[in-house]
Amino acid sequence: DVSLHQVAASVQLSTAHFSTAFKQSLGVAPHAWLRRQRIERAKTLFHDPSLDLTQIAMILGYANQSSFGVAFKRETGLTPMEWQVWEAV
Repeated sequence: DVSLHQVAASVQLSTAHFSTAFKQSLGVAPHAWLRRQRIERAKTLFHDPSLDLTQIAMILGYANQSSFGVAFKRETGLTPMEWQVWEAV
């Protein structure tokens, strides 16, 4: 885990200035961007039948399956299981 403060410091900006510049450049806040990246990786990991949702959550850095599910639904509008069923159709 790398904090927003650490990332901002690495480019010699304050956290607030980094967040503003990031959002202006990419159109989303750093936290939302990171969540989106994690969810996109999850969609790829769903194709691995040896991984269950708890393992995927841990790989992506979520504390547990529940927090992963909340983040996934916030990003996609579907639960992980709903998304897997929808994709299979």
